[in-house]
Amino acid sequence: MEDANLGLIIGAIPIFGVAIFTVIVIMLRKKTIDMLREKIRKYIGLDEYKYVEPVYREVYLNNEREVNEYTLEKFAKDCADSLPRIKTEIKNRLQYADKINSFLSSDHPYKADALYRYIFSELQRNVFNATHYYIVPKYISPNGKITSERNILLTEGDIDRLIFNLNKV
Repeated sequence: MEDANLGLIIGAIPIFGVAIFTVIVIMLRKKTIDMLREKIRKYIGLDEYKYVEPVYREVYLNNEREVNEYTLEKFAKDCADSLPRIKTEIKNRLQYADKINSFLSSDHPYKADALYRYIFSELQRNVFNATHYYIVPKYISPNGKITSERNILLTEGDIDRLIFNLNKV
């Protein structure tokens, strides 16, 4: 009986060795990617490297028809006091995206790095998310279910136009 247990233990040693080796390789790879990410952040000139989420500004309405008829002009009237803050936020996000885009399109030394492809896809996702600010009109039925919603993309040009139109009135 002891010989059988000893055989199991001896047979398990290579499996544990492979598992430990795999964990070490994964940790070293993550550390190497983090170091590359930090070098790229400094090269681009960013204060911090962060994952950027697209903005979804939810607006709750009384019925599905209002959701379908909701426009940016209606949003501007409902949230006129928020427009300057939103404009600043969009401008900051666009500046962040421009820095990353300039880096991605430049001939920089990091393209040759084997792990650059991980950072490249992160940066592309950040550019996409930084340039998308959505107004999301929604109708929630009395039983608590979202029965109607849609996304309206809000750009910096839209904000300028909306602020201009509100000041004209």
